[in-house]
Amino acid sequence: MQPIFPKEPKEPPRLQQHVQYYEDRPQYKVVQPVTPVVALTWKQHLLAGGLSRGAAVTSMFPIDTVKTRLQMTGGALRDMMKPPYYSGYNAAIASQIPYGMAVFGTYEATKGILMEKFPQANKLSLFFVAAVAGDMVGSTVLTPGEVVKQKVQAGVYKDPLQACIQIFKNSGLRGFYQGYTSLVARDVPFRAIQLPLYETFKKLYADARCNGNQDGIGPLQASILGASSGMIGAALTNPVDVIKTQMMVGSGDGGKATVVQAVTKILKENPAAFLAGMPQRVGFLGGSSAVFFITYEFIRGTIQNGITVDMDMLG
Repeated sequence: MQPIFPKEPKEPPRLQQHVQYYEDRPQYKVVQPVTPVVALTWKQHLLAGGLSRGAAVTSMFPIDTVKTRLQMTGGALRDMMKPPYYSGYNAAIASQIPYGMAVFGTYEATKGILMEKFPQANKLSLFFVAAVAGDMVGSTVLTPGEVVKQKVQAGVYKDPLQACIQIFKNSGLRGFYQGYTSLVARDVPFRAIQLPLYETFKKLYADARCNGNQDGIGPLQASILGASSGMIGAALTNPVDVIKTQMMVGSGDGGKATVVQAVTKILKENPAAFLAGMPQRVGFLGGSSAVFFITYEFIRGTIQNGITVDMDMLG
């Protein structure tokens, strides 16, 4: 029987509970509470994406620092784990928040256009194209901060200000985009792996635990599924990340290494270096994905309801 809304229900439904009305049962029936899936506006996605990205990067930055040191020096892990852990953080956060905003803003805008123009197309393929477009636009914002951050993390320069001055002095504005191609080459395959896996994991989990209803997956479960797909993508794209790090950090003269030079150097010195920093990269992207999804769902619920989300609903 198709549910309808009676003209005068006995009492209004309570907040954050799904309610069904029936023609022969005017009283409402409360079903299992779940976190509602809400749709944000384009501007709200900018806000949620930027803040969530900032929270994820801040919480996982020490692991990213250790990963960069391992990829550049190949030294012992215990030596790479010595402080400071937040070298280059100011440059990173200054680019990561706009990056999150650019990615999600572009993603939502592109997704809306594609779904309007191709209503019969496979939605997963449209989401994938939109995500790739978002990453490519976001990379133009992210690359300068990544160049500065990684040079400071690797000890090439002592602080972001010195790095900016020297990079501009040696290479001009072009120096801040050294490694852009490798950054895109790393992130596009990562999304190509992460998104289909994430959608597959969601379907499998919903079929097993939620009677096939993906709306029944809470933010905590979504963060775990997203982290799992992110860790697999991170492991498979680690060699490209090593090349990107070599290109961006270079030899300290403005980061003039090309893809061929970076690959040649790694193959000549130690081919196993393509796997350098993999545990840290996997841990970083897995942990940051978990933080991102929890933060994003919290912000989304807050924006939609105008109140603080009940944290008991996160499970």
